[in-house]
Amino acid sequence: MGHYTTEAMERHAEAGYPKTESLRATTKKAVRAATRGQGPARQAAEMAFLRVFSVLALTLQPLVSNGTIYPLAAITIGVFFLLREIELAAIVVGSVHINSVNKTVTIDLPASKTDVKGKGAKRTWGCLCKNDVREPCPYCAARVVHDWHCSVGSVADAVFFCTLLRKAVTKKAMVATLNAAAALAGEAQNLTGRSLRVTGARFLASLNISVVMIQLLGRWDSAIVLKYITDAPLL
Repeated sequence: MGHYTTEAMERHAEAGYPKTESLRATTKKAVRAATRGQGPARQAAEMAFLRVFSVLALTLQPLVSNGTIYPLAAITIGVFFLLREIELAAIVVGSVHINSVNKTVTIDLPASKTDVKGKGAKRTWGCLCKNDVREPCPYCAARVVHDWHCSVGSVADAVFFCTLLRKAVTKKAMVATLNAAAALAGEAQNLTGRSLRVTGARFLASLNISVVMIQLLGRWDSAIVLKYITDAPLL
């Protein structure tokens, strides 16, 4: 898309017309609109989620300085809810709804990149635990963090995945947490902010969840999910 707009701008200038700020702004908006939903040019690396889950405990202690509390819970929620690091860091206590009777967790999530406060979408997962077998479970992951916030008296707009000092976690620190977890699992430390979305899409595909359902869970309005699950094992 960029090549076409560059060529058009050059033809525009050759014809004697000025390159105004208004024209540049309009061109930029057109490029964003045309490429929306295509995902990054370079696909994010996948986390070895099950390996990470096997070596980490569901504990309060952060993995890095100024990192999130309950790092395994944060990773689990990021995978099951298909979140970018900025979305994970933006979740607040009031947007996490725990139903102890039905054992479900519902999180208010952003419907788009401009809806970071999560006013546009809700996604729900139930408890996936089977007897005494330790398996990834979004409900249990969210419940332990929610209970901690209740115990310390956090208000509704407090950051859910916060630091030990109950401060917001930066994007850099959240990505550092992912890579610290990968290091403990003996995996490459090449994860980025989108890695949990890629990991989640492939993990859910490996559980035989339909592409349509994964697309809805990930709030994708395009076929970008197909790029993410291309290498997922076929069952």
